[in-house]
Amino acid sequence: MKEFYKNNKKKIITGLSLLLILAGGYWSVRYHLSKTVEIILQIALGPKISSSSIEFKRYGLIEIKNLKLVNNKKTIIEAPKVELLYSKES
Repeated sequence: MKEFYKNNKKKIITGLSLLLILAGGYWSVRYHLSKTVEIILQIALGPKISSSSIEFKRYGLIEIKNLKLVNNKKTIIEAPKVELLYSKES
């Protein structure tokens, strides 16, 4: 067993690192989807975005509840419910 570890040390470390990164990504999407999307949109758009929940209803429809878009402490958009339609082309 020690020889196997010595011979494949880099492969084992790389495999475990990749597994931990994938598990962390899955956990983030599974349990903190709304916060993950908010952070990605904030990086892409600039203004702060917050919501209470984000649900993928069916293919092509995303429902966001209690959406609030704030830029420089000024509220730009505040809506109780927003539905986004998307397609592969968009």
